[in-house]
Amino acid sequence: MPSEYVAVETRRGERLYVIDDSNDVAGYWITNFLIVISNYSAALNEDDANIERYKWLIPLDQYFQNDLAGITKSIRQSYYSGHWDLRENEYEVFKSRLIVPVPISEDEYRKTVQAINKMWADIGIIITTVEKILDGLRTVKIENVAGLFDSVETLKEFESLLETLRILDRRGASSVRLNVL
Repeated sequence: MPSEYVAVETRRGERLYVIDDSNDVAGYWITNFLIVISNYSAALNEDDANIERYKWLIPLDQYFQNDLAGITKSIRQSYYSGHWDLRENEYEVFKSRLIVPVPISEDEYRKTVQAINKMWADIGIIITTVEKILDGLRTVKIENVAGLFDSVETLKEFESLLETLRILDRRGASSVRLNVL
């Protein structure tokens, strides 16, 4: 069973985990999809010979009139990975939480926290982005790629993400970001 899961955080301090239809935390397929889109976009921009490894995404990109990267940009810029729920001045607390020491300086720590604190996105934009992704996933037949993309599981996880976002929207959240744990 995949181990990554996604929590949606609000500026007000709420955190809701994305829960799938079997009441398990979800996020592995969301995370893979967003990472693959980022890599695909980079390969397109660089005329990279590695574009062949992403050929399975081409029908979805064509569905979005060759703007898959643009359509997903807002959500790809609003997620981060790890336990960075501390303030800039809590470097020692950060170090004490580590099971395995990570060679990160206090300055690098501070810059990372600052960058994560800029990842907030308007919830309406993220909801619209997820709705567009779902529309594409429901319309375009995309082949499964072992461990990287599963059409059924990816669709289910994005549906769960959309429901989580709608719950937070109804509660009055205006800005969100996704935390991959």
